[in-house]
Amino acid sequence: MIFQIFPISLIFLIFPFIISAQSQWNTRDFMKREHSLIKPYYGSGIDIPFWQFTGTTIVTPNYIRLTDDSQSRSGAIWNTVPVNSRNWDIQVHFKVHGKGKDLYGDGFVIWYAKDHLIDGPVFGSKDYFLGLAVILDTYSNHNGPHNHQHPYISAMINNGSLSYDHDRDGTHTQLAGCEAKFRNYDHDTHISVRYEKDVLTVSTDVENKAAWKECFQVKGVKLPTGYYIGASATTGDLSDSHDIMSVRFFELDLDNDEDAAEDRSKIIPSASYFEAPREHIDDPKPGMSEQKIKILSVDNIRPLPKVAPRKTNEKFRLDKSRMYTSIPEKERIGNNEKTKNYATHQGTHDQQQVILCRTSKASSPRSSGKR
Repeated sequence: MIFQIFPISLIFLIFPFIISAQSQWNTRDFMKREHSLIKPYYGSGIDIPFWQFTGTTIVTPNYIRLTDDSQSRSGAIWNTVPVNSRNWDIQVHFKVHGKGKDLYGDGFVIWYAKDHLIDGPVFGSKDYFLGLAVILDTYSNHNGPHNHQHPYISAMINNGSLSYDHDRDGTHTQLAGCEAKFRNYDHDTHISVRYEKDVLTVSTDVENKAAWKECFQVKGVKLPTGYYIGASATTGDLSDSHDIMSVRFFELDLDNDEDAAEDRSKIIPSASYFEAPREHIDDPKPGMSEQKIKILSVDNIRPLPKVAPRKTNEKFRLDKSRMYTSIPEKERIGNNEKTKNYATHQGTHDQQQVILCRTSKASSPRSSGKR
């Protein structure tokens, strides 16, 4: 049928262009298996090929859980093969979820770092690192004015001399960031970390649209080759489950890359741009979520305001110290007890004058059971 529509000569003319386009697409998006983590995770034994995990990390057939929804957990998974590609794209399928509605934490990090498999205080991994950290932070520790909400995604480039400041959510060392509500979704959530010609671009697909949405882009980022890919997460007093479903590493083979032959194995990580630090209040505050649940002190508890007693019909008022009943009612129930502290009150009820007197508890129709 196709030969009746298109001449054979035309098909042979188009076919080389189709092959060329397919080859070009496959080259630019070539996934490298030694840097990727996809199901099934296990190889022939109990180890995951090219990957090692530490801490509270557990491996299941459907996901790799760095931390469960419990306090004081820390886990990580690292690729054991150094990345020699200069331009690359890391796409991570993840899920962050937990029981907390308003309080939860702390988050996880996607790493491209020199030192791997080293536990530490930066979301379960080493501080003063060399390389790139893309931080998906779910709780705000910053004790100064914030201009964004959490969860929040940011990036940090470190040459080994900087410390990640948990108390200020890394705002003094971050390159850029964006808000991204990626927690407690039933659908899949993804993040892309793309490094191409010294430009770092972080994008997300957390709205189930099967399309990337740019979070931020930073130019002038210098990253060496030979570093390792990893992911780590931690919880404190607040918690969440942090799951990794897959990691796909794509090597980008770019046209007209004049610096492709440059040796990047010995350079120091650097960036020509850093986001301006935000102001903060200099009051000491513990890092992470160890004291995120504030305890009220006695001095901070204010007494409830005094409320005036509600006015009631005095004829039927009843309290612990006195009980009232009318004389006709007292005579009707045949109570002969001697009354005490006789008192009268003038009033009208059904056009009759009612005289009230205080009697003992036994003379009350409520206590005697008669009405």
